[in-house]
Formats: sequence, structure tokens, C-alpha cells
Amino acid sequence: MLIGLLFLILFFVFIHATVYGKMAEGNVPYAERNTQSSRGRLVMPIPFRLRTGMLRTEDIDRSLHWMPYYQKLSKPAKDVFCGRVREFMQSKEFSGMMGLEVHFDMAVSVSAAAVQLTYGLEHYELSHFHSIRIFPEVFYSKINRNYLKGGASESGVIFLSWKHFVEGYKNGADTFNLGLHEFAHALKINTTQGSDFDEEFVHYFTELEKSSSPVIDSIRRGEHNFLRKYGGTNMHEFFAVCVEHFFEVPKLFREKLPDVYNKLCVLLNQDPCEEQRDYRLTSHHASERIIDRSLWKRMKDYRYAKWHWSLSILLAGIFLTPYFLFVLIPPVAISSSVLWAMYTAFLIGGFALQYRKIVKQQALNVTQFIFYLLLGFGPVLLTLVLGLNMLIILPGETVEQYKMTGVARMTSDGDYKIFLENDQYTDNNALTIVSKYDRDLIRKGNVLELSFKTGIFGIPFKNGYTIREK
Repeated sequence: MLIGLLFLILFFVFIHATVYGKMAEGNVPYAERNTQSSRGRLVMPIPFRLRTGMLRTEDIDRSLHWMPYYQKLSKPAKDVFCGRVREFMQSKEFSGMMGLEVHFDMAVSVSAAAVQLTYGLEHYELSHFHSIRIFPEVFYSKINRNYLKGGASESGVIFLSWKHFVEGYKNGADTFNLGLHEFAHALKINTTQGSDFDEEFVHYFTELEKSSSPVIDSIRRGEHNFLRKYGGTNMHEFFAVCVEHFFEVPKLFREKLPDVYNKLCVLLNQDPCEEQRDYRLTSHHASERIIDRSLWKRMKDYRYAKWHWSLSILLAGIFLTPYFLFVLIPPVAISSSVLWAMYTAFLIGGFALQYRKIVKQQALNVTQFIFYLLLGFGPVLLTLVLGLNMLIILPGETVEQYKMTGVARMTSDGDYKIFLENDQYTDNNALTIVSKYDRDLIRKGNVLELSFKTGIFGIPFKNGYTIREK
């Protein structure tokens, strides 16, 4: 009972660590350059719902006349872009806040910003996000206690100031673009919360983090003058700021930070400098992406995966193995110290063989990995060994005889605990429990004859008993 309670406590501690470890993103606001505004009263949102007849490609194309990124695409690429805008719009609800009414061109423009960012990716819908709320200008957030221009929430909602969204595209070279910034946050959050995302993106993002650490440090020290200071806040803001520079001043970005720029090209599977090629990667970048993909298959990064097989083993260890071990351990003719030694050996072996596969690939952190070994891998492997040992039996039988030296009533159903000479098997009640139906033979001096079978792993277990009178 106490062991089961301990297992449950450790399990809930593990879940707490896992959930809060996976929710490192939080709500990501876009709060820089905010100007104070009178705190508007938030009225009920005005939803914009699409009708099938409104989603014609020619209407979307006409609505994107203002977007340089789109206008530089070839006709076939424009058709693909419009198709993605259509799918994105159909998957989201657009709501106007503070009395703002969302119209068709507004929804197309916001959707196009998301498609621009994800144009090179296979999964572009940002499946975790179901709602986009558009404010006329900056708005006050009670959660952040600040006036914001935009935000991306783990609850699946994106917030945008329409005024600043438009300004972001009006000046296409000032490296401030609210739409791209917020959708960059949404893209990152989608890897932890969404059901569909490019797994390669996760791997390449880890590579971007490695290249970016020195740049972030230089921004914080004030030694860097290309990316603005806000990019040094953390890796999430660094990525969002880089995305703004990536699309607005790609050639300057490539000149100033070639390594980071190249990593972004591979990460997003597009190169804004290649306007004549529909932003397709050059042969150099394409080959790097292929090489990285083969490496990723061998050394996959599970940091943003929704599930990992180690969690299944952990759940089996917590909820299934206690019952099976309760049944399998009593008949085993080895001491508890030997069983603990086996369990410890399994833990050591599991650590040596799986640390690189689980922790290095970021499926679990070190603390979670230890919980996995203690509550999952160790108990499950012990259960399998004992279970197979009793299922696959070697030929032959061993018989041991011991004189009875004492008797004590033991179980609630009337069975008897027998004490044997030389205190044999005193730490294993199951081996010396005798049925109440044999009580006439239970007395000092009589002989308890135990028969044992041996399983495939060489572990003996009780097969039966006989009591002989002296």
C-alpha cells in the first residue's frame, strides 16, 4: 500500500515537471515601441465568418495587390499561395475587437502574413490557433499589465493591432513587421501545442539556437547594431525579430549575419533573396537541408513531440506493474536483497543504454529521465523478467526439505505461516505459507518439503509443497 502511494506521489511530481517543462513558451506579447493609449472598453467581438463564395482565387489575388512578397511570385506560385491563404482563412475565426469590423481584405491580409512565413513548410495552417482577434490599435492586456500591439497565446488565440499590422507592411524595410513577428511566435508555439507541424523545423530550430547564442549575448552587451535590442530578450524574441529582418532586409541580413541567415533559410525552407526563383532554396541550401534531414533521422530531436515511447513505459510501470509484481514476486525463491540488486542493475543498464537516446534527443530532461528509470523502465523490466521466467520453464525440479520449528497464524483466510530450521525463507512468506486444510500436519518436527521449478533466467520459484510426518 505504501509503495503504491509512493509511486503515485512520484508520478504526479513527474507530470508536474513534464507539463511545466513543456510549457516554457507561455503567452508571447509584442510590447516594444508601445505608445500609451486611453484604455478602451472591450466590447463583444464581431466575428468574421467566411462564405464559400467569397473564397475565389481571383478575389484573394486582387486583395493582395499591396504585398511585394506575393507580387514577385510566378503565376503557378501565386496560385499555391492563394490556395494556402484560402485554407488558412477557413481554419480560423477572425474577430474584430473594440467595435472594429473585420472585412474580407483584412482577413486575407492577416492570413497572407502567416502564409508568407510558412510558404516553404509542408504544414502551414498553425493548427493550434483557432482564433485571430484584431484590435483597431494598441490594446491593454490585463494578463501582461501593459499596452500591446500583438500577442500569441498558448490558448490558441492571436491578437493584432490592425493599425500596426498595416504599418508593418507599409514600410517594407524598417524591420518592424507586427504580422510576421506574431506569426513567428505562433509558429514556434505550434510545435509544442499543435497537432500538425514540420518535424524538421524542430530539428533545424535547435541548430539555429546553437548559431544564435553568441549573437544574443552580443546584443545584450550592446555590441551588436544590426538586430535591434529587443531580439536579445530571449530566444523566442530573437527568432521573431530575425524573421522580421529576414523578410524585410534579406540581403543586408545575409551580409551582416550569414550563418544565422543561412540557418533561417534552411529552417523556413525559403530564401527571400531568391526572388526570381519563387524564393526556393539555392542548391547549397537544398543540399544542406537534405544532409540535415538524414542526420535528423539518425539523431531525432523529440523536444516538441507530443508523445514519446518512454512515457508509455512510465505509465505501464506506474499503473500495471504493481499488480503483476504483487503476483510474481511471492513465489520466487530468492531473497529480497537479490531482487533489489536486480532492480538496481536494470536501472544502471537503462541509464547507460538509454541516456543518449532519450535525454540527448530531448524527449525528457534529466529529472524526468530519472523518474522514467525508477518508476517505468526498472519495474517494467523486472516484471518482464519474472513473468517470462515463470512462463518458460526449464526441465527438471528441485526439492528441498526443512524441519518445522514453529507455527504462527498469518493470513486472514486462516492459512499458516511456518517457521523452518535455520530460519530458512523467513523473508519470503509465500514460500512458507501452508494451507489451513493441512493444519492437522502442522506441528513441530514435521518436515516441509518444497518443490521448485527453474525458469529461463535461472530464477527458481515455488511449484508446490508436501508435509511429511517425522
